[in-house]
Amino acid sequence: TDQHADWLAGCFTGLGLERAAICGASFGGWLGGRFALKYPERVERLAMLAAPHLLPVKTGFFLRAILATAFPSEKHIRGFYRYLSSPRGQRPPEEALADFVLRWQSQRNTPPRVPIITDEELARLPEKTLLLLGNDEALFDPDRAAQRVGTAAPQVAVAMIRDAGHVLTIDQPEVSVGRVVEFLG
Repeated sequence: TDQHADWLAGCFTGLGLERAAICGASFGGWLGGRFALKYPERVERLAMLAAPHLLPVKTGFFLRAILATAFPSEKHIRGFYRYLSSPRGQRPPEEALADFVLRWQSQRNTPPRVPIITDEELARLPEKTLLLLGNDEALFDPDRAAQRVGTAAPQVAVAMIRDAGHVLTIDQPEVSVGRVVEFLG
């Protein structure tokens, strides 16, 4: 985890950024959180969308991810995407699905297991942190995650997006992106 945060710090340095607002979805939310814990002075604001490190991930997620990785047909990958999204969310644009299929076929392994963030680490997240969760999150119970974060890190603003799964910005783009833009100011 330190190597990921150090890599992002190197990107900041290469871009000449001393401090910036960070927004990440899924693994990117985890990376933003790790970076904020290791380099708090470099994070102006942090928005984490469907960050996977709040609770242990459901076994069903890994089984579906393994199937889509071992047999990366378009059918399996699209099925995995349907699992990640809300059945009540907006239908994704075809180009978003095609991009997901291509990116999934290009990777060599299933998504990495990320360490669960501790309560002590949650408490150290920046004052200006937003966590967005979909009420149909596929990786873990979003209500339990919101309750855990609210207890351990009252400084973190937690918002639940209705009719959204793990792919918040596709399931409910206006609401989720609107909340992030409002938060980032």
